[in-house]
Amino acid sequence: MCAAARVRDYDATRDGPAAEYALETLRLVRQDHTVWNIVYEPTASRIRFLTVASSAVRSVDLQKLDFACGTPVKVLDMNAALSGDVTGRFDDYTTERNHALVTESYAETPALEGMPETIAEVIARYPESTVCQACGPACGAGVASMMPLLILSGRIMRRSWRQQARRA
Repeated sequence: MCAAARVRDYDATRDGPAAEYALETLRLVRQDHTVWNIVYEPTASRIRFLTVASSAVRSVDLQKLDFACGTPVKVLDMNAALSGDVTGRFDDYTTERNHALVTESYAETPALEGMPETIAEVIARYPESTVCQACGPACGAGVASMMPLLILSGRIMRRSWRQQARRA
């Protein structure tokens, strides 16, 4: 089955909710190296996803998250064995947690084998070098002032779709 054909042939009255249909389409076209499936619902301000590590569909309600400058950065392990609405399951970001995430990702990626620890450290500390676009350099750098960052997996970092961060 071709994803393009499913998109072309979608009929809401026959096929049901678009987000569920999209997830089913992604399941049908997944390949051996597919790690996760993500469906963005901009009009509902929701993200639905599943991973190879945890096939239960999870969702994040973006309207329940605070994307204001200066709010704590939140993280979620995309591979955690959770289901349903996981919006309330986000934890506060820490440099240590991000470093562990980067180190784990490097260990699981053959092409990065032998990468110096100093490179992992620079990558792990990158989020602290960003500042919220709305307040700019006047806010200063660091986790306390950077725009909320959602860490949804060991391999994905996604910033708010409403604001863009920039380097300090």
